[in-house]
Amino acid sequence: MAGRKVKLTTDESDRKDQRDRTQKLIDSTKDMDALQSSPPRLLKGKARYIYTRLQPLLAQTKYVKQADLQTVILLCIQIEEYQKAYEHLQEHDQVQATYKTVVSPTTGKMKTDFTGYKKDPSIGIIDTCTAKIRALSTDLGLNPESRASLLKINDGDKDAPSMEEMRKAFGA
Repeated sequence: MAGRKVKLTTDESDRKDQRDRTQKLIDSTKDMDALQSSPPRLLKGKARYIYTRLQPLLAQTKYVKQADLQTVILLCIQIEEYQKAYEHLQEHDQVQATYKTVVSPTTGKMKTDFTGYKKDPSIGIIDTCTAKIRALSTDLGLNPESRASLLKINDGDKDAPSMEEMRKAFGA
């Protein structure tokens, strides 16, 4: 059984060992290049926009670096795909009727028989993207527990991003 993921935090209300571990990570990566501020050319459309909203928040952590760029790119792409699939479901039903065309061997007349319903493929895309977004967000320290630490909810830090800034970063 795998252990619990390490919590990264600088929040004074969290355990000292967690804060010390985070500070050690920040200190050990201080010479690494910061995450680039401009979106990579690879990203287009919504994924590019998501990067511009997410990058400042990741830069504030001081431990997400240029070396993590591919993980950030994948997160942006997954969020875009999730949003596209969700928008598709808003326009179409979650299930679609399926029919089979039958030709009578004696008369040659065609008729359509209802065969049931099938699930819209966007549902599977949403499921897959959700799992990948969770995993990538955790890799970047953006799971709910880490997000609360980054927002510094308990100490009212004025420089910490607000919940509204976090929502905008994820395109919500």
